[in-house]
Amino acid sequence: MDWELSTLAHPLGDLAWACRPYHCPPGIDGVLSFQALDLKAAGIPSEQEFVAAYCRRVGRTSVPI
Repeated sequence: MDWELSTLAHPLGDLAWACRPYHCPPGIDGVLSFQALDLKAAGIPSEQEFVAAYCRRVGRTSVPI
């Protein structure tokens, strides 16, 4: 992601990009994927926990789908 997307695009662009590893299939070179991981054992929050933490920090009640 470049600075134009994160500074000039939709304010949820960074959040969507950060959630990408939750949805990408494993095994693609250069693409981070959480799908084959035990998130809890790795210390990574679930996507719902991650989005909830984001909402708390920015003062949102929710994020549209």
